[in-house]
Amino acid sequence: MAFQIPDIQRIEKWLETLRSVSASSEYLERLEVLADLYLKQDGYEPALEYVEEILSHAPRIHIPQKKRIRLEMKVVECFLKRSLCAEAIERCKSIAVELSQSDDAELRARLQLLLSNAHWKMGDYAGATVVGKRALDLFLQLGDERSIAECYNMLGKTLLRLGQPGPAREQFEDA
Repeated sequence: MAFQIPDIQRIEKWLETLRSVSASSEYLERLEVLADLYLKQDGYEPALEYVEEILSHAPRIHIPQKKRIRLEMKVVECFLKRSLCAEAIERCKSIAVELSQSDDAELRARLQLLLSNAHWKMGDYAGATVVGKRALDLFLQLGDERSIAECYNMLGKTLLRLGQPGPAREQFEDA
């Protein structure tokens, strides 16, 4: 089901009424839905604003760590889509510190893939390769085929930029 701009406008109008009871769980859930809609419509600026608003309420309403980290990763996605790579890497570093105390391999793998994308966008192809391989290893352990394909694509793009079309092709074929 594809959302259209009128759907977004309708939800935004409805949120205005909920904003009076700021930090209610319903309000924050609707903000996240709206942020996701904007992400799908390539509206990274409003998506970033909504996710940041949710995160600003996190200490008061005790958002579970896993959900909060996923929201932080959405912020990184927005940064990357807006080519704010240095900010994305800084946010990844703070998330990594928090994840170092967690045993959630899926979140660590997803973070590595985001970090690989950030390095790639900055032109640090060697760094993107190292981090991409870490992400790939984690996703292989998890058996997440879609994410494994994303990693192979990232490694293929990176190897292509490094002037290695043969190995790049292998990565693309593995994807």
